[in-house]
Amino acid sequence: MLYIDVPKACSNKGIDDARRWLVKNGLSHPAAYRLLNHKQESINFNTLERLCLSLNCTPNEFFSWQPSDAAIPASHPMQKLKPVAAEHSVNARLKTLSPEKMEELQKFLDQLTGQ
Repeated sequence: MLYIDVPKACSNKGIDDARRWLVKNGLSHPAAYRLLNHKQESINFNTLERLCLSLNCTPNEFFSWQPSDAAIPASHPMQKLKPVAAEHSVNARLKTLSPEKMEELQKFLDQLTGQ
């Protein structure tokens, strides 16, 4: 089943309080609740675009997939949308880095971005 995974997208961008962030970016409290609790069955393209622009990402970062058919091969492109355990998210892993590792990461990011 394909579903909208706003908590994953927010976590990947370092947003700890996704509900507050969604409301600040124009969603109502009920809409934020539905998105954060996987109760949203569809999403308006204008809303999706606004979220993408605010998070500087693409729509695919908002989708996760839980296979309902075990016969899907591991090489299938949909496998990329399987959710990662929360403790393995980039944000969670960053919080565990030592100051030395953070400095190494900063240098690496500077190289990547040409700074």
